[in-house]
Amino acid sequence: MRRFWRILFLFVLAVLLAASAPLLYLKSYFDNPTNMANSPFRVKIERGMSVRDVAQVLKSQGVIRSVFDFALACRLMRAKIQAGEYRIPPRLKPTELIRAFCPKNIALRRVTIPEGSTLKEIAGIVERSLGIPAADFLMICNDKSFAAHLGIKANSLEGYLYPETYYFEPGTGARKVVERMVKEFESVMGQKYQSRIDKLGLTLHKVVTIASLVEKETALEQERPLIAAVFYNRLRRNMPLQADASVIYGLKDFDGNLTRGDLKADTPYNTYTRKGLPPGPICSPSKASLLAALYPSDVSYLYFVSMNNGHHKFSTTIEEHNRAVWRYQKRRRR
Repeated sequence: MRRFWRILFLFVLAVLLAASAPLLYLKSYFDNPTNMANSPFRVKIERGMSVRDVAQVLKSQGVIRSVFDFALACRLMRAKIQAGEYRIPPRLKPTELIRAFCPKNIALRRVTIPEGSTLKEIAGIVERSLGIPAADFLMICNDKSFAAHLGIKANSLEGYLYPETYYFEPGTGARKVVERMVKEFESVMGQKYQSRIDKLGLTLHKVVTIASLVEKETALEQERPLIAAVFYNRLRRNMPLQADASVIYGLKDFDGNLTRGDLKADTPYNTYTRKGLPPGPICSPSKASLLAALYPSDVSYLYFVSMNNGHHKFSTTIEEHNRAVWRYQKRRRR
């Protein structure tokens, strides 16, 4: 009988020790510094990163020893780490390290400019991300002398603020932000395409204008050289471009519904009432659209119409185009 109780006692003791081991491990983990850095450091967290992704970044920089332990601690604390670049103090305990990923420690503010954004849209994004008033940002972007200072021969910087993700120090001024975006545009275009621009017989401004029209007409990268070809073919034949996106850009109060009256409203950007290119870009084009404007497809298309599935139907003659319009637009509406 005594032997039975002795065995039972040892069994219960073993169970208690086994159950307490994780708790003791967690207590030891939370009580000791996990941050091995000896001086303040910066870590960049990209949008869409999971807790484990963040832990991998920290381990790769020598900040923590265990990805599993840090990820487990985040889950236990129900921590949510937002994107940004953080300035983190050294020698922190796990709870302190996790809490250090708070907005006040963000060293750089993240600003993402989507492809096809207009100056007005970019100004709104900058205001929300950096606190720079949109009106101040637009005033600088529409300053012709400042554009010339940046090497841009245009009345405004529409089309020259490259769509990309940027990181800025809190308190960065509007001019610095604009300069950074224009510099990114120059890094994409630069001088390496100047010979191609000369061969086309155009200026950089006209190429960017064509690219901006292409950007607004299709989201499919493979279609962009075809769209560009249509515009080039029309320009050679002195045909109006008839780009809806350009017409919309020229309207002051567009409500989302392009009417026949809008198409007849004569503005500098109405490519139905006026031949040739509009005065300038209508958005910030992507690299794919810029390359399409530089290297259009060698085709004879003069028309295209949406197929209502993200793709376009291209045609060479007006008869082909009218049939496509009937098939994909008019008949569908009826």
